[in-house]
Amino acid sequence: MSKIYFTSKGDWKDIRKFLKQASKGSDDAIRAIMEKYGEEGSALLSEATPVETGLLKGSWSYEIDSSQKGVSTITWHNDDVENGYNIVMLVVYGHGLSNGGYVQPNDFVTPAIDNLLEELADEAWKEVSDVCS
Repeated sequence: MSKIYFTSKGDWKDIRKFLKQASKGSDDAIRAIMEKYGEEGSALLSEATPVETGLLKGSWSYEIDSSQKGVSTITWHNDDVENGYNIVMLVVYGHGLSNGGYVQPNDFVTPAIDNLLEELADEAWKEVSDVCS
């Protein structure tokens, strides 16, 4: 097993300052990227939503959670709930009707945002890579 040793004179003030600035810049840039894709995702989901009344189509929003250090998530929401049922879930997974009929599933969500999620991952990775290089 190889070992690497180094010694240093002075303090780590400059490197700590650099790492803090790089981290802060990266956090701000990642947040901006997340906002961009949150808005784009809401628009794509709205465009792809099947139209019956228009309420489902107009009820998309997103939320970004950066409360865990080093982790950010985007969650897209659709607030069209009728009689306690989220309408997007009924459309995506299908559902039975009170008269014995069945509405086939229509997963419009996955194809609507698949490419967007790839773009988001690529752009976020590029930002992190640029800060570290």
